[in-house]
Amino acid sequence: MISLKDRYLATLWGLHIGDSLWAPFENMNARQVRSLLQSHGGLKFHRYRNPWPREDTGRYLPAGRPTDDSDQTADLCHSLLTCNGVDQEHLTKSLQQSVVHEKSRLWSGKAIGAGRTTRTMLGDDPAARAATQAKPFASNGSLMRSAALALFQGPTPTGYPVPNGTDYHQVRAMSEVTHVHPNSIAVCWLFVRMLRNALAGRGIDDVKPVNKLDRRVLEYLEAVELYDTPLPPDPGSFKAGWGGAEYTLKVVLYTILTTESFPDCMKRIGLVGGDTDTYGAVAGALAGALYGVQEIPKLWRNTIFGKDQMGDYAEALYRHWSASDS
Repeated sequence: MISLKDRYLATLWGLHIGDSLWAPFENMNARQVRSLLQSHGGLKFHRYRNPWPREDTGRYLPAGRPTDDSDQTADLCHSLLTCNGVDQEHLTKSLQQSVVHEKSRLWSGKAIGAGRTTRTMLGDDPAARAATQAKPFASNGSLMRSAALALFQGPTPTGYPVPNGTDYHQVRAMSEVTHVHPNSIAVCWLFVRMLRNALAGRGIDDVKPVNKLDRRVLEYLEAVELYDTPLPPDPGSFKAGWGGAEYTLKVVLYTILTTESFPDCMKRIGLVGGDTDTYGAVAGALAGALYGVQEIPKLWRNTIFGKDQMGDYAEALYRHWSASDS
């Protein structure tokens, strides 16, 4: 029996592990990913060439170092706990700590890896923000941190499978700080509901579809379960990056459905290449909630920078939910 506190810890540790394990493969294609994995004898933590050389953090990065996925999740945890919910002004300042000021809440080094949309939306150029808001691409920058909000809202209540309107508006407000595209918001909303189901020990596909995106994703999940449907090709191009929110969730859910343990999920999640650290972070959070801490290898847990701080956030969110539910 996996305790709820255990699922909370595994969610945030799993997110950080997935982020850090797959950061070395960021922006590689599938062939390049497999080649690098082979050269290292499989998926393991190791010192790696910096995928973000323009951020002046050195040519090589140490194993277990957090990237933007873990840092922004920590920023959201901090803001939720400080404000007892989503406060867009506070969350903006919280995210600016890692994205603009490059200060990590998890360790003493610089925060790195934030995407262009996030940087622009948290910057001080109104014209650039307006142009980004009009951009038709639904990217995954708010999805990668939304696990913290699922922990804040807590497991799906027994006998109440559909979260209420307040829950949705919190998800929307969280996303809109950096990602206003309707599909970015819809993907966050679906993922948060799935993660809350996992916290409650329910199936991740046990959600009631409320929009077209929900129906597309759930139909895809059903096809995978019934017909072993392969993962669809990324609709984006290599030059544009692989940061689509809906595609990210499909990669994550496909991997969850076709593996049976946390390690196996982690070993498969980044094989498609592209935005591998975000795929790893989102999958790590969901797999952590499903399988619990005991299924996460101790070596992986002990390698990530800021393990104790991430654990403190998980315990604080668990205490907050327990107090609000009592």
